[in-house]
Amino acid sequence: MLAVRQQVFMVEQACLYLDADGLDTQAWHLFGANPDGALIAYARLLPPHTRYSEPSIGRVL
Repeated sequence: MLAVRQQVFMVEQACLYLDADGLDTQAWHLFGANPDGALIAYARLLPPHTRYSEPSIGRVL
């Protein structure tokens, strides 16, 4: 999952910020895989007061 996020956000989208922001340990990680087990969908859900006062969804692939 982290390798795919790095590929999408840092390489393909040429983002200048680091994907690893220290919030992954506080998040719920939702993902979908194809029958072969390859990651095909992903989103990170942050609870309230983690980054913002309300819950947030990010890192959507």
